[in-house]
Amino acid sequence: MSDDPILAALARLEAGQGKLRVDLMARMDRLQDTLTEQGGDVNTLLDLMVANQRIAERGGAEAKTAFDIGSSNTMVLTQLMQKVVRLEQQVRELREGK
Repeated sequence: MSDDPILAALARLEAGQGKLRVDLMARMDRLQDTLTEQGGDVNTLLDLMVANQRIAERGGAEAKTAFDIGSSNTMVLTQLMQKVVRLEQQVRELREGK
């Protein structure tokens, strides 16, 4: 390499950009994995809610219990969906380079 300090600085900058890109891609991969995991959790809860709704539509004492369970599932689902939205925003920001 040349003894020119500007060229040396540019070479260091280029190496740093490469490392930054690799680090950002790894972080986005981890965030995507987290979103995928949570998507499975959301689907499971949706299935539970649908089953509880069917029981509730049949009526009777068991319907009240199922409705109560469904209400607590709704709260959990809401929290999970809020987390998914936040993580999606983080992934979007990382992809946009913010």
